[in-house]
Amino acid sequence: MNLFARIDNYSKKLTSSEARILEYAKGSYPHGVLGPARIIAEKVGVSTATVTRFFDKLGYQSYAQLQDEARSEVSAKLSSPLARVYLTGSEVPSSAAILKGTFATDANNLARTYKSNRIADFQKVIQTILRLGEHTLYVMGAKNSGPVAQYLHANLSACVRHTVLLSGDDGTLADALVDARADDVLFVISIRRYAHNTIQVAKYFKEIGAKVICITDGKNSPVAQRAETCLFVDLNSLSPFDSFTAAFTLCNAIVGAVVAQRRKDVEQSLLRSQKLSDFLRVFEK
Repeated sequence: MNLFARIDNYSKKLTSSEARILEYAKGSYPHGVLGPARIIAEKVGVSTATVTRFFDKLGYQSYAQLQDEARSEVSAKLSSPLARVYLTGSEVPSSAAILKGTFATDANNLARTYKSNRIADFQKVIQTILRLGEHTLYVMGAKNSGPVAQYLHANLSACVRHTVLLSGDDGTLADALVDARADDVLFVISIRRYAHNTIQVAKYFKEIGAKVICITDGKNSPVAQRAETCLFVDLNSLSPFDSFTAAFTLCNAIVGAVVAQRRKDVEQSLLRSQKLSDFLRVFEK
């Protein structure tokens, strides 16, 4: 429920101060609420406490929640970090405020990500992975999505026998996909800005009759249009750069669900990996 829906549902009589706050918020939303509450207070001639209390009455847990909502609406319309620079505001916040705000924003991202995904879709992703048998699970993510794909692959490779991490390098993709078949699965992570080669690989898998599952940031993303099952993440951040906390957490949930179904196989795989690591002295003791 956004600000305007909350206003429509608010049935109590407004004071003159609240009416001025409401008029300002509606007229300047979303940019007008991205700054400190005291700025609104100064513009409408009320106290900062009056401003925060009013938004509390509308059902917000805090003024920061309102800002997070407004930032999300603006950010969703802007694809590049450069275009989102102004969302951080003109004032320089303290390090303490950034630390607190970042944790609060990511907590909201996690909560919204959980609510935006259906359990049925999550289970479908897990079953798609579990039913691979001797076929191959290809994992891909390019540019900013690359680290998420690497993390997912590093963990799933201990759970799924044939797991391949596709590079975002166009020069090696063709070689890596030569053996892809209709019984294989592509698990693609595609979060704005959407890499062209990722979209092309998803298109190729669809063309050969293979399944595509994905983690993305919205139903309108190019990869979502080509995927059989999608899981969605929220990306809000205090900086111009998207937060991938929810994406990594979603990967943790996927790996956890797969491990729960393949515990014995995973234990054997980890045991072999540990023996090899000891033999090669990979880690310091």
